[in-house]
Amino acid sequence: MFKNFFRDFFAFNRAEKRAIVIFTIPVILIIVWLYVSRFVLVQPPADFTQHQIALNKLRPKQFYKDTSAAEKENNYAENDYKLPSGYKKSGTILFKFNPNNLSASDWKKLGLTDKQIKTIKNYETKGGKFRKKEDVKKMYCITPAMYEKLEPYIDIPIEPISQNTKTDYTKTEPVNKKLDINTADSTELIKLKGIGSFLSKGIVKYRNLLGGYTNIDQLKEVYGFKPETLDEIKDLISLNTNNIKKININIASYDEFKRHPYIKINLAKLIISYRNMHGKFTAVEDVKKIETLTTDVYLKLAPYLTIAE
Repeated sequence: MFKNFFRDFFAFNRAEKRAIVIFTIPVILIIVWLYVSRFVLVQPPADFTQHQIALNKLRPKQFYKDTSAAEKENNYAENDYKLPSGYKKSGTILFKFNPNNLSASDWKKLGLTDKQIKTIKNYETKGGKFRKKEDVKKMYCITPAMYEKLEPYIDIPIEPISQNTKTDYTKTEPVNKKLDINTADSTELIKLKGIGSFLSKGIVKYRNLLGGYTNIDQLKEVYGFKPETLDEIKDLISLNTNNIKKININIASYDEFKRHPYIKINLAKLIISYRNMHGKFTAVEDVKKIETLTTDVYLKLAPYLTIAE
């Protein structure tokens, strides 16, 4: 029964067979063409020439570091200071100028870029000064070609040298009496031999962190202070320890403890933990019961501790 059904269902007359052939041949041809065209038809590469030309117009010529005398004179240091070839661009105005504190607008008139101007202004902000023409040439943002064009117009006034003042040195008054290092400010400390501006500020800063000096040898703990400097000034300084700022170990917080140079973070935690477990300290010496506290650290720290309310 099923055999007869399938035979009747798939049996075609001559007209139907002809129609199937007519429709099948184009389909096969289309499939073959799609397959073969991938190899026969090659897409030409995209042309980005016009886009590249437009991009190049937006990208200025870059100066790189000179590697030999044969290279172009505009090849400069490994910087990002870029100018068009030949440096002198349209709108550039050359005039006599003093480079010290010259306004950004005037630098721009001379042909400098915003980035070059920023570099010069940063140099001046940090105390830099142009004392002679060659100082302009030393700026790494100024190319040799640029300096050659600017050099005839640089006009730096000659600073008069005072006959009563030594160049680059400040005359300080000698110390006639001993300085108390627990009360002297940085302007007084700078008068001591071997103590400059940086070191005098460091002595005051460290004194504030400690709560005052209890021993002149603590000066050696100040960053940059050399032992030989103490040997030179020890006869010129004194030490008053009456106003040492102390830490009450029974009420001080964790933050108060850890701010002191002699109390590390772990020691601050141990002091508070011991106080919480055993109650208030009855004497400063009780701190020695903390096992990790060494004798050396205790002797340095003890003058800064108290139990008095």
